[in-house]
Amino acid sequence: RNFCKKRKEFLCWVISFPCLSLSFRSSLVIIMKTHLVLFAAATLLAFFGEEARAATVGRKAVVADLEADKAALGCAAKCKVCASDVPIPKPTDGSCPSTCPQPTASPSKTPTSSPNTTPTTKEPTASPTASPTASPTSGPSASPTASPTADPTASPTSGPSASPTASPTASPTASPTSSPIQRATGSPFISGGSNDFQVSRGCTPNPIQLCIAIDSSGSVCSGQSGNPCDNFVKERDFAVNLINGIESATVDGSTVPGHKFGLVQFGTSSSKKKPSSAGLVPASSVVDYLQNSMVYTGGYTNTAGAIEDCRENLNAAGGSNKVMVLVTDGTPTRPSSGPQAEATEQANIAKDTYGITILPVLVKTTSTDSSFLKSLGSLDELIHVDLFDQLNTLVGELTSLMFCGEDALAFARPSTGCAGDKQVLKKWEAGDFNDGDDQWTDGGSRAGVTGRSEIAGYVWVKKDGSESRWTSPEVQAPGAGSITVLYKTCMHNTESGDKWYIQVDFDDAGTWGNINTHTHETFSDNSFFDSDLDDNKCRDIVQTFDVDSATSMKFRLQGDMTSTNDYAYLGRFVVGFCPASP
Repeated sequence: RNFCKKRKEFLCWVISFPCLSLSFRSSLVIIMKTHLVLFAAATLLAFFGEEARAATVGRKAVVADLEADKAALGCAAKCKVCASDVPIPKPTDGSCPSTCPQPTASPSKTPTSSPNTTPTTKEPTASPTASPTASPTSGPSASPTASPTADPTASPTSGPSASPTASPTASPTASPTSSPIQRATGSPFISGGSNDFQVSRGCTPNPIQLCIAIDSSGSVCSGQSGNPCDNFVKERDFAVNLINGIESATVDGSTVPGHKFGLVQFGTSSSKKKPSSAGLVPASSVVDYLQNSMVYTGGYTNTAGAIEDCRENLNAAGGSNKVMVLVTDGTPTRPSSGPQAEATEQANIAKDTYGITILPVLVKTTSTDSSFLKSLGSLDELIHVDLFDQLNTLVGELTSLMFCGEDALAFARPSTGCAGDKQVLKKWEAGDFNDGDDQWTDGGSRAGVTGRSEIAGYVWVKKDGSESRWTSPEVQAPGAGSITVLYKTCMHNTESGDKWYIQVDFDDAGTWGNINTHTHETFSDNSFFDSDLDDNKCRDIVQTFDVDSATSMKFRLQGDMTSTNDYAYLGRFVVGFCPASP
């Protein structure tokens, strides 16, 4: 190239071009390699320079953090007397606060954007928060709310509320209760023997003229030793309790003065014991004789003589409200010629000629013609018990009968009287249940009406289920008060475990509760056969319950037996009402 520049000849440039080209390419390669080396070097220098600078900054930050932590530790040491659960703020200027930090007096006005992972305090707030939490708490609040909530909870609570609600619910529950209704009170044959029996208003407030005739025949003490035997002692005790019950009974809250009593004892013959001649005496004289002087005689059963002696006592005393109670365990056997005919004649004279109410009381421990004994009395049914031990259970029933007459069984209520006039709301006798406008309805093939002459017109149920029932029409209670139900029931061919119920439903709600449950075991005549089935095997039951206001109700007989050969019967049903005190 230098040569050609000096010669300035074209040919020289042409000749030297390959050389120049080769030199240029060589130079270009050298230049490119140099650039690559320089670029690589610059990249390495830049990378290691950044790392160095970052390391320098990191060392400075660590030093600053150490200094801050050192200051905080110094602050914590100064504040070690502060409450352990109060956080110590990290100072911003490296110095410790002059006093221990305290929580703020009131919560922050704006909630955090998300909840804390743990609660900020250990105690509940003094007042409820303005808005409910997003999710329910894991357990109930410590105390109930001061007022009931506007709407019920979605599900029932696991247990009852601490206190009852202020008002009853608007309507009854939709399903029947699993147990008998709690309002029913009383027991079969109202218990007596106490001195607090009260008679319902509307009953006669006149003094009672009563003669008691006590059976002293051989069958009373059959199989027992001692004189007197236990059964005879129980007869005497029953007479004492009956007299004391009448003396202490009240009508409209007051006792009735002027009761008079007589006592007759009969076996093979009959004799007046108190007084020893015709007439009546005060209660104390008869009670004293029963407890201290009366002895057992044995012998046959002269029922006619006992009725005649009591009639003479009552007739001689004069007055009204004359009653004879005849306690016996069997049918007449004396006089030897026509004992039953003689007893019937004397009973008719006493009832029809002298207006005496005769109440036979049968203790069914021997083979007895119950139908005949019932015919001697003044009522449609025979008052009876199965054992001498049960005589005292009749005191309340008999006392009410003496004051109130035949309908008294519908109002016999121990320790409670009527605040107003008693009423019979409905009454069905045998034959009425399936006849007339007020007839009951049967459930189906397992309910019917018996055609047996002994219990004609009684309705029956057998086995169980919806077809095994009889249901009454509606009965209307006029207001608050007590409902008394008297019914006659019995069974046939039942066995252990068989049951039948008397039930009530209020306001046609379909909620049936048991007034009473009867079982095979509670009826002693639990294995009698068709040949002995009669209404004297049935029992009069009295039950009472209260109603808070005017209400309608229905009743039903419901079977719960195991076989279609097991029967329960209903032969009488009376619904009475006593108004509550104003």
